[in-house]
Amino acid sequence: MLNNIIQYCWQKFLSITHYNHFQWSDFVLFLAVPIGCLIVEAFIIGYSSSSLKKLLTWNASAQNDFFCFLTHAFNLYQIIGIALTFGLFYFAYGVIQKHFCLHLIDYITNPFLQFGLMLFVGDFKNYVRHYLLHRFGWSWELHKLHHSATDFTMLTYLRSHAAETILTNFIDLFPFIIFGAGFQSFVWVYVFREAHQYFIHSQIKSDWGWLGKYILVSPLAHRIHHSINPVHYGKNFGNTFIIWDRLFGTYCEANPETVDVLGIPENPYNQNGFLHDYLFCYVRSIQSVFNFKS
Repeated sequence: MLNNIIQYCWQKFLSITHYNHFQWSDFVLFLAVPIGCLIVEAFIIGYSSSSLKKLLTWNASAQNDFFCFLTHAFNLYQIIGIALTFGLFYFAYGVIQKHFCLHLIDYITNPFLQFGLMLFVGDFKNYVRHYLLHRFGWSWELHKLHHSATDFTMLTYLRSHAAETILTNFIDLFPFIIFGAGFQSFVWVYVFREAHQYFIHSQIKSDWGWLGKYILVSPLAHRIHHSINPVHYGKNFGNTFIIWDRLFGTYCEANPETVDVLGIPENPYNQNGFLHDYLFCYVRSIQSVFNFKS
């Protein structure tokens, strides 16, 4: 009986972390994208100003970035997040995925139209998801870990709490319910999307001209989103495309002179180590839930 329980728990662990379907090619790709981006950034702006140097300097903010990166690299956030959310989102995800999927994408046979539709639908979902993380007290407390970075190191992109990641994965399910499998299956799209996220969390402080003003989220536009200046609060929620911010009135012009400091007011993070910050973030979120803060 005990052996059966242990075997079941072990198989569930492998399933949740996807270790039972581990592919070295996927792991290498996951590492290759940030490493490549770090090298390109250092080449463009010089090593002395680069994220790579900041990571090697190993300041407190960079340490949190790196350890969050490791939780994603080894899929540990899945186990941690499911435990901290009591498996509720994981259970709901499985039920919905099994019983509610329209597969509307199957009616679009042209791969380019399929890609374009899923790209825009997926990015709009990301905009809404990001907005909601800022809207409610409990979700904002989780998201604060990401915003507590006092400087960008590229790995800041993956600076997120496991409970937040599980929550956002659940939100990601809804486009899947409607359309079925989407553009995530295209490796080159994955590389573009991930590389873009690393670069907008980089030390490259460019607005990308007209491209960043009307089409893509630029590094400078995302710096405004992370700015500690109250003028910038609630601005530039876009992940890939800046058009959503323009459509819904959350766009803020990218001006390098107005972004002096990154982070959150009275920042309690980056002082007592990664594990403390990880637990502190979660406790603050739970407290917000029971105090009905929003």
